Amino acid sequence: MYEVVPYVVGAQGSASCGVVGRTGSGKSSLMLTLFRLIDVTAGRILLGGIDIASVGLDVLRSHLAIIPQARGCAARTDCLLAGKRCCKRV
Repeated sequence: MYEVVPYVVGAQGSASCGVVGRTGSGKSSLMLTLFRLIDVTAGRILLGGIDIASVGLDVLRSHLAIIPQARGCAARTDCLLAGKRCCKRV
């Protein structure tokens, strides 16, 4: 059984944000949950103060997007966080 950890991410309305982390850190699980491909078994997810469970799938998914990581970007930094198209070498 997994421990449920409260997690809050703050962003301005209609802002873009990236999900980054090490292998196995839960990035894919988070995205699957946001798109409601897997069910939330405890707690809730709020986007703009609205529980995503109360929104139709078509509406929810029309407001979310997945942009694949650029090849080789994992060894670089600042590309997702700064919204830059090109990555800087670390």
